[in-house]
Amino acid sequence: MDKTLETIALVHRLILGVALALFLVGVSNQRPNSVYEHAELEIQTLTNGIEAASEQVDTAYKAIYDKSELKVTTQAWLWQHNGKQQNVYIKVISPVDLAVPDSTQDPLLTLDAQVQWANRIYRDLDFPFLLCDVGRPQLIHALDKLFGASGRPSVTQLTIYLRDGTPGATVNRQFSCEIELKYEVQMGTVTGTRRAILHVPTTAVEVTQVVPWIDLDIAHAFKENGLGDFEDTRAVLVPNLWELWTYVGGRSPVAALSFLKQKRKEEEEKLKEKIEILGESLSRTTTIIMTSIVELCLMIYLLAHLIQVRRMLPEHQATVFESPFYGIMCTRLGRLVILCTFVIPFAVCFFVLVGVFPSFQPEWPGPLWIVSRAARWLLIALLGGTDWLLILQARNAVAALFEPQTKAATEGVNGPVAQ
Repeated sequence: MDKTLETIALVHRLILGVALALFLVGVSNQRPNSVYEHAELEIQTLTNGIEAASEQVDTAYKAIYDKSELKVTTQAWLWQHNGKQQNVYIKVISPVDLAVPDSTQDPLLTLDAQVQWANRIYRDLDFPFLLCDVGRPQLIHALDKLFGASGRPSVTQLTIYLRDGTPGATVNRQFSCEIELKYEVQMGTVTGTRRAILHVPTTAVEVTQVVPWIDLDIAHAFKENGLGDFEDTRAVLVPNLWELWTYVGGRSPVAALSFLKQKRKEEEEKLKEKIEILGESLSRTTTIIMTSIVELCLMIYLLAHLIQVRRMLPEHQATVFESPFYGIMCTRLGRLVILCTFVIPFAVCFFVLVGVFPSFQPEWPGPLWIVSRAARWLLIALLGGTDWLLILQARNAVAALFEPQTKAATEGVNGPVAQ
């Protein structure tokens, strides 16, 4: 019996020591820094928003110029001189501060340029859609002068250059426009293109509505892509990018994404640090799972000894009563301490299996079914059941130890009354 009681005390201390070590492993595990991943998502959202704004601008300008005097008159003049229908493509070049900074068009474009442009659209001004208005007679005269009355040109593109007449202003801006014509020329066996400015009076008119209806509010393209809201926000919402702005602001979206992926990969490698146990190098995930299983085995081993002591208690009551493990439970505080030492290992295992392990599950080197959610909850259930049986056995043993004393005291009190 003495060796059994010594084993119980030793295993009890061992369970507490393993629980403490497991707790230290759990709290020392650094969580992956999500700022890099969230910053990547914000870059993708920003890119999507810019692309949506670019598409919206192209759609709006196509609708604005499809029925404009410029396009209709040019196509009518070409029909008259060539005897066939020609579709003239119109391209609009906005001032630098209004041109959509699309990284698909300019690979060297930086995140800083994109965010500053979007913030200006949010805060300072509405994006103005401008129609370069021309008079029909003046346009026909300019075309006749450029090609001659007998010319048979093939026009491929009209480019509208919008100029800012009030640089630096954010309100009451005045714009002007210039028209460039691109057409084919034949020189012997060689076909090429030429560009010429149409010298024709023009007026830049700010368009406020297009029929059928076209959305002319560019800020909506950002809001619909998660870069703001429809209420109080007057700037692009990229909080994680601002946190890393020193490192990514001057990079292009592609370069910034590569940088963030590299930083996230480096951080993930740091989180895979090994732990040395008995000369063996183990990953943190392996340590958590295997230590929890060892804890369960030790608790079952202790439970077996407690059951053995409970069965042998009537013959060795005095020895059990004097043992360190059971003797401390003679007082109410001692019983509370011992019962808490049974709860602590279960609480630690629950913490590491539910709160720590899931974020590192992809690093598990073995079959995933071993550490699946169902397997981990089964392990927690076994730990909880064993812990409950340990508490129950300890309470029953203490009750059995005090039962003779309680019975004697009761008989001593009731004895004189019976006489």
